[in-house]
Amino acid sequence: RTEEMRELFQTDMKDKKRKQRVAWGCMNERKNPQGLKGWNGGDP
Repeated sequence: RTEEMRELFQTDMKDKKRKQRVAWGCMNERKNPQGLKGWNGGDP
């Protein structure tokens, strides 16, 4: 039960981080279209 919760929590955190990265990518894209291509679209 605890393992399940922990796994859910971890995937949730990963998802939040991924969304954050995508959001950052969009922001950076506007400021700096040539830069930080790695940020676009989050995880590879």
